[in-house]
Formats: sequence, structure tokens, C-alpha cells
Amino acid sequence: VRTFIPRVAEGVFTVATAFNRTDEYVLYYHSGHKTLRVFRTADATMLANYRVQAEVSAIESTEDGMAVVIGTVDGCLSVLAIADQTKPHVGQFLGSLPSRDEG
Repeated sequence: VRTFIPRVAEGVFTVATAFNRTDEYVLYYHSGHKTLRVFRTADATMLANYRVQAEVSAIESTEDGMAVVIGTVDGCLSVLAIADQTKPHVGQFLGSLPSRDEG
């Protein structure tokens, strides 16, 4: 049993949690903070605390579990890579992303 987020009183907000497709990460959205947090399942380490521009309406993981796709109520769609430094090929994966192409 692991505690990912300690219990605190923050008011009444929409909260969505899910595992990614490979069950390696927990995805946690909090509408009050407007953040999507990513935690490693193995040790409860927070890898990301991404601030979204609008309320999240959909959260999904890619098949390989290396990225998260989020949709927001303003019509935006974002794909966020999970940069977990404990994974052996994460540098190669990040370097292969189209946003990293210098050409």
C-alpha cells in the first residue's frame, strides 16, 4: 500500500484518476488546481505536475504507456510524453518526437 497524495481538505472539486495502459503510472487530475499529475506506480514518485489551460474533459494513455493524451473543454488536445528517467530508452524516445526535430 502506498500513499500518492496525503489527505488534505481542499474543498469540492472534480478529481479524476486512472492508470496508464501499462499500469506503470497513475494519472491524477484535480479541477481546482487545474493540474494533471503523473505518479510512478512502483514507488509513488511524482514525475509530472502539468498545469492545464482549461478543465480536462478526457484523459487517455497511449498503447505503449509512454504518453498521455488530454482533451480540455475549450477544444484543445495535448499529448504529453512521460519522461521517466528510470526507463532505459527514454532519451531515445524523447529524441524521436517530432517536436525535437531540428530540421
